[in-house]
Amino acid sequence: MEQKIVEIIDKLAEKLGVASEAIWSVLVKQAFVEGITSIFWAIIMYLSAFVFYIFVRNLFKEYSEAQKNNPNEDYEGYVIAVIISGAMEIICLLVGLIQTVDAIHCLINPEYWALREILNQF
Repeated sequence: MEQKIVEIIDKLAEKLGVASEAIWSVLVKQAFVEGITSIFWAIIMYLSAFVFYIFVRNLFKEYSEAQKNNPNEDYEGYVIAVIISGAMEIICLLVGLIQTVDAIHCLINPEYWALREILNQF
């Protein structure tokens, strides 16, 4: 397996016209960049999920209050908005979790990330 990886790196180095050690060091450095980028996007997703949570909470309060004041009226708009916002909140949380896991992989073991990137090329 290790010999095959070295052959792949050498082939890639030949195509790019650089030394195979240069490719490896660049990929290991890139793992750090990918990890930081993943952390950034995870934070954005968690903040978005929090905004959707606040929106859903406020909509639910408004819906409850409106229903107390006028129970005979139809409030489909509130229900649809709560469902869509709740779904968006869940999606943001899941994407944030995926980005967090990716960031951990990149930052804790950059060599594995670099190896995985090389193997994904072939």
